[in-house]
Amino acid sequence: MSRQIESYFEYYWANDKNYATSSLQDSRFMNELPMSIKREIYKDYLFDEFIYMFKDHFRFYKFEFSERKQIKWQDNNYQQFMLKLLQSLEPRFYQRDEFIFEQSEEVNEQIYITNGIFNVGF
Repeated sequence: MSRQIESYFEYYWANDKNYATSSLQDSRFMNELPMSIKREIYKDYLFDEFIYMFKDHFRFYKFEFSERKQIKWQDNNYQQFMLKLLQSLEPRFYQRDEFIFEQSEEVNEQIYITNGIFNVGF
């Protein structure tokens, strides 16, 4: 049991990208930064691998004059959405053969699996 707890915390500390802004003081500091700096910190440093891994999931389009255009980070609404999403991510650690959700269980969150092996089904 103690090894499971150690494994969990080792994983958590290695994978919690938002830990750097978890204190009230750090959070205030981040909030006072210009949006371009915040974007750079989250997009190009803290979550660059995550964004790359799930790039298709975060690709949005808008139509202008019957033309489909991809929404980029320079778009203020997209930028705010992505920053809020990245700030809300929490690392999770599951042991081998552990169920993430049980059959018929209501799910009110989205899970991004970054490593490991998993099965989906009933």
